[in-house]
Amino acid sequence: MTEQCSGGGSISIDETSANSVTPAAGDRATLTFTNCKESNLPTLNGAATFRITNVSGTLGSTTYHFGLAATFDNFSFSDAAKKLAITGDLLVSASQNGSSTVNVGLSGSSLAVTTAVSGTTTNTYVLTAYSLSGTEANGVISMSGKYGLSGSSIKLGGSFAYNVETLQPLVLSSSTGFPRSGSFIVRGAPAAVTVTALDATSVRIDYSEKGDGVVSSTNTMTWSAFDLLN
Repeated sequence: MTEQCSGGGSISIDETSANSVTPAAGDRATLTFTNCKESNLPTLNGAATFRITNVSGTLGSTTYHFGLAATFDNFSFSDAAKKLAITGDLLVSASQNGSSTVNVGLSGSSLAVTTAVSGTTTNTYVLTAYSLSGTEANGVISMSGKYGLSGSSIKLGGSFAYNVETLQPLVLSSSTGFPRSGSFIVRGAPAAVTVTALDATSVRIDYSEKGDGVVSSTNTMTWSAFDLLN
């Protein structure tokens, strides 16, 4: 079916489900937006498809398993000046096993995000072969992952390509913004940078010029200062 958006444009919905009330594996929906504008929302264009891969237990309870596969085809959000577009695939998993512990995973083969200002592309980020996981228990979050990242960024001075891998899970409180422990490595060609959380305030950066594990230089800074580098 196709519906008109309240502020102009339209949304087309192509849906297949085994049961209109209870989500089930195989349920699928494709949403196609054409200059769709709703109140207090950006203009939507492009298409997004969502498919339930597995579901068990009771969603919203403390015992469930849920999987969702998504694909995006130039799915974009835009306003008068800015635009963000997404293309690629994403697999989401979430579960609880009768406790307060929540497990979440994100993975996929390729996911590209492009930003533009006044019609001119400003940044492009492409995740490849990515796998990210996180667990929250009693207000403590633990995260790990592995992915390739490439693209072009004005802030990073142009084109870039590197691989990131967690060495020790990053652990932080759900009430704070920065890890208090854990480490990850960023591998370029050939240099590598290892980032180690010293506590929730400070972080150590070890630079290896040849990427062979031999530290060429070390720098310690606050997480806030490190965040401004990204």
